[in-house]
Amino acid sequence: MQNQTKTKICLTGLTACGKTTLLQRLSRHYKCPYVSFSTFLIKEYAATKPNLISKHKKSDHYWRHAKSLNDYRLKSQTIEKQIDKKFYDFIESKDKIVFDSFSYPYFAERNPTRSFCVFIRAKQNIRVRRAFRSSQSLKGDILIKYIKEKDRITSEVLKKCWNFNIFQSSYMRLFDLIIDDGELEKKKVDFKRRMDVKSEIVTSFADLWLCRKSGKISKEKALLKECLCVTKKYYPVIIKKHPRLYQK
Repeated sequence: MQNQTKTKICLTGLTACGKTTLLQRLSRHYKCPYVSFSTFLIKEYAATKPNLISKHKKSDHYWRHAKSLNDYRLKSQTIEKQIDKKFYDFIESKDKIVFDSFSYPYFAERNPTRSFCVFIRAKQNIRVRRAFRSSQSLKGDILIKYIKEKDRITSEVLKKCWNFNIFQSSYMRLFDLIIDDGELEKKKVDFKRRMDVKSEIVTSFADLWLCRKSGKISKEKALLKECLCVTKKYYPVIIKKHPRLYQK
């Protein structure tokens, strides 16, 4: 099925929720490229406003760049909108891709061929701990500051540009699947197992969703059975919302 239909999955979540690692896992699973919106954004600003940002490096994280970029983003709605739309068009031009974005689910809400949209939820204290474990140079108090600032900038920019609030339930309705990754952390599940669980949940529901979108139902019964099994194991503690495609 993976080679016969378009496979596009959007992950959304705040800084250090685990999007990038899961994107990499999904990219390997579906044998397709992945792209991070933050990387896309940095490259666009590096090309158009080089004075605001240092030369892009593959390992760069958004939060490591100068405060001047954040200040500019809040003031430059025109450029922000252009970048969001350019990213959306880029995604729409692909047949197979996994990516992260806050604005894509909003743009694609009424698109019948839209990507499968997943929100990864994790509380701020959990995200700070994760960022601290993965950071080789930043101290905990600095990370808290950066993450709070990144959350604020993300929310304010999207509110100003598109008039939606990423912290409200009206935004959450745009997603097919919502996973509370913090529950796995609280249970002290090790990193590999957490990734296995999240990957299992996302691929199970995405495969059924994509199968039905493509109109190819030869594997539907097996995929339906897998989704029911995953739901029984993880809903409602880890899975907070799931597609009701199996309830015909």
